[in-house]
Amino acid sequence: MRAFKTNAELLELLPYLNGPRQLDLKIHVKFRNEIPNPDAVLEVYAHPWPNPKALLTILRQTYTRTWIALHIINDGEMADVDALLEQSDDFLKDVQGKFDDFHIFHMDYDISTHIGNVLSKKFNVSSKRIPCYAFYIPVEKQEEIRKLDIKLPEGFTFCQLNPETDYQFVSSTWPYATKTEAANVKTKLEHLPSIGVKYDGQLVAFEMMHHTGAMNHLYTVPEFRGKGLGTAVELKLVQIIMDKGVMPFKTVSFGAPLGMSLTAKSSYWEKVVDERTKEQIVVDFRDMQNL
Repeated sequence: MRAFKTNAELLELLPYLNGPRQLDLKIHVKFRNEIPNPDAVLEVYAHPWPNPKALLTILRQTYTRTWIALHIINDGEMADVDALLEQSDDFLKDVQGKFDDFHIFHMDYDISTHIGNVLSKKFNVSSKRIPCYAFYIPVEKQEEIRKLDIKLPEGFTFCQLNPETDYQFVSSTWPYATKTEAANVKTKLEHLPSIGVKYDGQLVAFEMMHHTGAMNHLYTVPEFRGKGLGTAVELKLVQIIMDKGVMPFKTVSFGAPLGMSLTAKSSYWEKVVDERTKEQIVVDFRDMQNL
């Protein structure tokens, strides 16, 4: 097994991240190199080395739970995931002793199911799952978006989210917020790209980035919906992150009909699909909590 911790080491992983199921991790690694954030530290463990078949990613965040994901690459199988976990003693000790809960993110749904079953045999855990579809904007569509002059309805203006004045309102609208969500949002606004829309001095729509490089938390205040603000905000943030060399990527929860509808209507977003079955890939966000 080999560990990748520094930016230079993480960039060495890129040649191994060629399939659609590794697209999120590839974006994550590039994102960290382009837009570093000291409050979110990424580690990746590859097994076996030098011909890896499974990867374990650990995102240690200052203000919220540790996030983990496991990936199968090349011609790997679920047994390679098990072998990697057996090699990752530090991670298993962390689960048991250093924190009370953690979060599975961007993990293939089948791997998430398997890992939940494995950990439930070793630890007393409960689990709440948030299955999602993943989407990205391909290069040819990015060029179209770069040329857009994005307009807002009269009276509305774009603004940069202010980490000192906006973080509490933004965090209050997140349906999965934990007790440290406000501090976590504040550090994202301090270090990562974001965009908002104001009307009469009031913040009425916004979107930001997550530490993983995914677009995160698109929201419009209910009484201002139906005006195209969500679409405008999303496209504006896409332009901002493309200028920083980041590929637009997002996940949309099965339980978010507005997000699914907005994405389905867009001519820019492409589904992340399995290269063999051509079926849309389902990824999992999943709380793992010690009881």
